[in-house]
Amino acid sequence: MSDSDGGFSSSEEATQLKRKNFSPNLGTKRKFVHKFRNEWLTKTEFQLWLAKSIKGDTYFSCTVCKKDYHGGISAVKKHAKAESHLSIANSRKNIIPINKNPVFHKASQLQTKSKEAEIRLSMFIIEHNIAIQTSDHLISLFKSICPESDVVKNISCNRTKATAIVCNVIGKHGSANLIERMKTNIFSIMIDESTDKSSVKHLAIVTRIVDSLSYDVKDEFAALIKVPKASGKDIFDAIVNFFNEMNVPYKKNLVSFASDGANVMFGEHHSVKSLLEKEVPQIFVIKCLCHSLALCASYACEKIPIGVEELIREIYTYMKYSYKRQANYKEFQCFVETDQIYVGARCIADLSKEILTATEKKIFLTNCLNFFVEAAHQFYKRFPFNSNYVKLLKAMNFLEPNNIPSIVSIAPVAAQFQERLSIDLNDLDIEWRLLRNTDIDNYNKEIIPFWEAINKIEKGDGSKLFPLLSNFVEMILTLPHSSAATERLFITINLNKTKTRNRLETDTLTGILNAKNILSNQNTSCYNFKIDSEMLNRHNNQMYK
Repeated sequence: MSDSDGGFSSSEEATQLKRKNFSPNLGTKRKFVHKFRNEWLTKTEFQLWLAKSIKGDTYFSCTVCKKDYHGGISAVKKHAKAESHLSIANSRKNIIPINKNPVFHKASQLQTKSKEAEIRLSMFIIEHNIAIQTSDHLISLFKSICPESDVVKNISCNRTKATAIVCNVIGKHGSANLIERMKTNIFSIMIDESTDKSSVKHLAIVTRIVDSLSYDVKDEFAALIKVPKASGKDIFDAIVNFFNEMNVPYKKNLVSFASDGANVMFGEHHSVKSLLEKEVPQIFVIKCLCHSLALCASYACEKIPIGVEELIREIYTYMKYSYKRQANYKEFQCFVETDQIYVGARCIADLSKEILTATEKKIFLTNCLNFFVEAAHQFYKRFPFNSNYVKLLKAMNFLEPNNIPSIVSIAPVAAQFQERLSIDLNDLDIEWRLLRNTDIDNYNKEIIPFWEAINKIEKGDGSKLFPLLSNFVEMILTLPHSSAATERLFITINLNKTKTRNRLETDTLTGILNAKNILSNQNTSCYNFKIDSEMLNRHNNQMYK
C-alpha cells in the first residue's frame, strides 16, 4: 500500500514485523536465541576458563583466550575443542600463579615480619616511656649490630613513622576494640580533669567494663579530650560528644559514673552528675572514696598542732638534697634498729613516765581526741550513710558467697536497676532462691571465681541455669568505687609529657595510653604481645593521615 492510502512502506512493514518477532514469510520458523546460563560454570570441563561476558546474555567469555564469543552451549563446547584454545591452555599449565610463587611468598613473609618488628619497636618505646625521637638512632643501631638480618635491613621506623604506628596502628586498634565492647556491653565511666606541663587542660575518661564470660573487671582508658573550659556543662558536653562520635549507645549501656567530689562534678545544680542523671535515667553515681578519705584525713590533721607537721616537713627537707646526711641517718637507723620499734606502744610507755606534766598530758590527749572527732565528723559529712546510694551498697553483700544462705531475696537491690536490665523481679528472685537451694560448698568462695562458675552452669538443653542472675551480677561488678584509675592515667601522662617533651600532642598521648591499655589487657610486654591481622592491616600508607 502507498503512504497516501494510510499503509506502510516495505521498510516500515519489515520493521513492524521484526518488532512482533515473526518473519514476513509465515512458513518460516522462529529463530531460537541462546543465552548464557550460570549452571555452565559448575561443569568440570568449563570451570577453569568459562566466564560470563560483559557484552550481554548471548555471549560467553574465555579467560584463557581473553575474548568474548557469541553462541550457546554448542558454541561453548566447540570452543573448548578449538586448537587455538587448547594451545593457549596447555602453555599456561606450567605458569605458577604469583600468589603461589616461592619468591613472592618469601617477600610477603618478609614484609609481614618487618611490619611486626616496627610495631614491637614502637611498643617498646611506649612501654618504657622513652621519647619517640630515639627511634631515629635505634633503627641505625640495630642495623649496625646485625646487618645480616633481612628483617632488620627491611625495617625503617624513624620518629615520623613511629608516631604514626603508635597513634594510627596500635592506638586505633586498641581504641576500636574497646569501643566495640562498649557498644554491646554495659559499662561505667570514671572521669577527671587536669592541666599538663604545657598548660593544656585535659579531660580523661576511663571505662570499667566486665568480661561477660570470665567476670574479669577491667578499668580501661577510653579518651583524652582537650577542654578549654572546665565547667560542668562543658565537661558533660565533651562526654556526650565522645559517645555520639563513636556511636556508643550510652543511654542504654552506661550504668554508673564516678569522679572526685569537686562542685563542678558533684554539685546539686549544673554539675556533671546532675546533667548525667537527667540524660541517663537510673544511673548510679558515687564520689571517689579515695578522694573523700584523703580529705577526711587532711581536715583531721588540722586539729593536731602545726608543729608536728612542720617538724616532719623540715626533716624531709633537711635530708632530701644531702647525701652525707642521708648516709649518717642510715647509720643511725642501723644503730638504733628503728624498724623494731612499735610507735604506739612506746608513746603509751612514755606517757606513763614523768616526762610530761599533767597539763601537758591533757593537752596532748585533747589534741588526739580532737583529731578523732574531726575525722569522724568528716566521715559523716563526706560519706552520706543514710543516702539511697549507700544503702544500696550495703545491700550488695549478696555478692559474698558465704552470705547467700542468709539472704532471702535480692529484689530490693534489683529494683533499683529493674528498668536498666529490663528484667522481671519475680523471675530473678526465682533464680536466686534456686541458687540458695543449690549445693555450693564445693565452689571457690572468692567472689569473681564463684560467680564465673555460676555463670557456666547449664541446663540439660545447654542453656544457662542462671541467666538473669548472671547479668545482674555482671552489672553490679561494673559499678566503680573510686576514680583512682584516672589519677594513674595522669601519672602516665606526666611520665611522657615532661619539661623536655612539652610539645607532645593530645593525639600522640591518646595513642600512647591506648597502647599501654593493650599491654595491660593482654598482661604481656612489648616483645610478646599479640599482633593480630587487623593491626597489621592498619600498617599501611593510610596511617600517616
